[in-house]
Amino acid sequence: MSTEAFKTITYKPNTTLFREGEQADFAYIIREGSVKVSKRGPSGADIPIALVKKGGIVGEMAIVSEAPRSATVTAQEETIVLAISKTSFENKLQSIDPFLYSLIKTVIARLRQTSDHTVNLYEKIKKMQGKSIQSAPPKSDLTQQKFANVNFIFADPNPQTRNSLRGGLFGLGFKEICDVSTLFQLREQIKKNRYDLLILDAAFGGREVAGFIHDIRHGIDCKNPFLSIIVLTQNKSPQNRDTLLHAGCDHVLLKPISIEKISNAIKALCHYGRKFIVTHDYVGPDRINYQNPNGESAPVFDVPKSLTQKFTFHNNTLQAVSTLT
Repeated sequence: MSTEAFKTITYKPNTTLFREGEQADFAYIIREGSVKVSKRGPSGADIPIALVKKGGIVGEMAIVSEAPRSATVTAQEETIVLAISKTSFENKLQSIDPFLYSLIKTVIARLRQTSDHTVNLYEKIKKMQGKSIQSAPPKSDLTQQKFANVNFIFADPNPQTRNSLRGGLFGLGFKEICDVSTLFQLREQIKKNRYDLLILDAAFGGREVAGFIHDIRHGIDCKNPFLSIIVLTQNKSPQNRDTLLHAGCDHVLLKPISIEKISNAIKALCHYGRKFIVTHDYVGPDRINYQNPNGESAPVFDVPKSLTQKFTFHNNTLQAVSTLT
C-alpha cells in the first residue's frame, strides 16, 4: 500500500483490510459501511469479537503498541475507509501531552490483553454450550403441572419471605424447590446441582449479588452458567438496575413482589428465545440493541435453554393428549 499520510479506500464485501499477525502500516477510520473484527482462539477457530460501523476506528492498537496486528478485520459490506499512515498517526500522538501519550499507550496495551481474554472466554462458553442440557425424561403422569420438572432455587435472607414464596410457587406447579438463606449456601448448591431457574434477593447486597451472578455466567463453580436468573430488589435507582443487568441476570423485579409478578416473569423467560453475548467484561443474555461504549457490537450466540425445554415439553405433551381425546 502507498505510504502517503491519508488515503480514501473502498473495500468490497468480504475483503480483508489486514490480518492478525501482520505488521501495521495504517490505521483506518470507517467512513461508510462496517467491518468485522475477529481473532484466532486457542483452538485455532476464527472468533468474531466486534462489528465496527461508521465513525469507528480499527488498526490503531498495533501502531501505538508497535506490535503485530492483534486481529483480522474484514469488510462486511461495501466499506469506505480513511487510511492514516503509521508515521502520520504516530506524529499526531507524539504532538500531544507526554502524560496523555503514555496513558494512551498503557490503555492500548490493556485493550490488547482484554481482547485476548474475550476470545478465551468465548471459547470457554462455547465449549459449555456444546454440553447441551437435556430436558427431564417424560413422566407417565400427563396431568403434571407445567413447572413440575423445573429445577428451581431461591435465595433470600428473610425466612418469612422464603416460606411465603415457596407456598406460592408450589401453587404454580413447582415441585423441585430449594431455598437457602445465605450466598455461601447458594454457591454450594449451584456448584453441586444443575438448576434451571434462580430467584435471588438483592438484600444480600447489590455488589455481592452482582459479583455472584458474574461468577455464574463465567462458569465459576457452577453446573449451569446458562440458568435463568431473576433478581428481586427494593432499590429503584436506574444505576442499581443497570449494575444487576450488567452482571448477567435475565430480569430485575422491584419489590413489593407478588406471585403473579414472578409467574409472569418466569413465563416470559419460558417463551422467548435466549441468546447470549460475550465481551471482555460481560457474559449473559443479549440486551436489545446492545452497544459497547466504543460503538462496537458484541457477538451473539445461542445457549441451552433448560427452563424453556422443560416448560415446552409439558405444553407439547398436553397438546398431544388433547388431540387424542
